[in-house]
Amino acid sequence: MPLTPAMGAAYARAVHGVALSDAEARWLIAEMTRGSAAVAQAARDVALADVRMAGFDALLQGEGR
Repeated sequence: MPLTPAMGAAYARAVHGVALSDAEARWLIAEMTRGSAAVAQAARDVALADVRMAGFDALLQGEGR
């Protein structure tokens, strides 16, 4: 479910007690979306690094090290 400005406004009011204008709510949702995309990319990068390290570990074990 995509985030909407109304969700951002509701979040700001419930969590921080702040009433946002429509423009502020749109900005908040845009920032939250960008932030979540960055976190998702970082998680993918870490998973890829884990796979690479597992491959190196297997290679080193095969070499008897």
